[in-house]
Amino acid sequence: MNKEEILVLDSAGIWDQMCDLHSQIRRAAELKPEKKLPVIRDDIRRIIIVGMGGSAISGHLVKGYLHGELNIPVHMNMEYNIPVWADEHTLVIADSHSGNTEETLEAVKQAYNKKTKCVCVTSGGKLAEFARKKNLPLYLFPGDMPPRVSTGYQVVSLLRVIEHSGLIDPVDDLLKSTADFVERSLGVFSNYEENMALTLANDLVDVLPVIYSNSTTMAGANIRWRNMFHENAKMLAFGNMFPELTHNEISGWEYMVHLTGRVGAIILQDDHEHPKVMHRMNVTADLIRPQSALVKFIPSAGKNRLERILYQVMYADFTSFYLAVLNETDPSVIPKIDLLKSRMNELGIGDANS
Repeated sequence: MNKEEILVLDSAGIWDQMCDLHSQIRRAAELKPEKKLPVIRDDIRRIIIVGMGGSAISGHLVKGYLHGELNIPVHMNMEYNIPVWADEHTLVIADSHSGNTEETLEAVKQAYNKKTKCVCVTSGGKLAEFARKKNLPLYLFPGDMPPRVSTGYQVVSLLRVIEHSGLIDPVDDLLKSTADFVERSLGVFSNYEENMALTLANDLVDVLPVIYSNSTTMAGANIRWRNMFHENAKMLAFGNMFPELTHNEISGWEYMVHLTGRVGAIILQDDHEHPKVMHRMNVTADLIRPQSALVKFIPSAGKNRLERILYQVMYADFTSFYLAVLNETDPSVIPKIDLLKSRMNELGIGDANS
């Protein structure tokens, strides 16, 4: 593969945005909220992150990082309605890249009416207008890129909200270390002549990928892998979590003669897996290998949990991008999503943007 092959297909510069993740983290770390969240640590008993699409992914990644950091639950809300248990002791973070995501807008309005502590994270749009009108804390980031490659801005903004609420320690050192690690890793993944993501992409041509991981730290990375196959490479991908999948889904690999050699398993591994989860991963790989086109373990890398999660994000992004090039499809465009938004907007009941 060469740079010309990448440039001719990549109409909106997804490649350049992926290669800028480290700078995005550094810039995001310097952003100041338009209205900052007061310290409310002693009054918060749970967190809800509201978001869809690329914004939801950032929420999932932050939730994975917070596993083991917080002594209160974090709930991802990816629908129109807010949970009935949300109350004045709930921190609700509404995250929308465009600021016009209809599900997020409806959910945050419900959350505000339930007197939860609402915070808005966005690049502008109706969500920013709502925050200003209601005098809510507002964290703004640049919006001149597709949502799926604004991960650095959104992850850092979400972490800042939780930091400023007093629920976690300051993250400045964490963000500096992580940005440095991401920059080094990008040097490897962006070597379009030879790297492990390109090798995996070649192995996945005409293969349906199934992504497996733990259900805690790597759950968000699992979803990221799937979504980037969907949006960049325009191909289906499915996934599940250990240990639950070993109680049911593993049986589904037994009778699949018509698919043998057409489905591949990608198993994401964290450095700090529960020993029994690690053993289940190894046994599962042995059991499904006869029916698989490939079984690939992707170990995490990095000194801290955020680095390990973002390593998986980069691996997913570049694998899916290289696969898009091999599939001769533009990784930037998402025609079916655009058509769906258009048809939803025809109903006149809201804005379906992400």
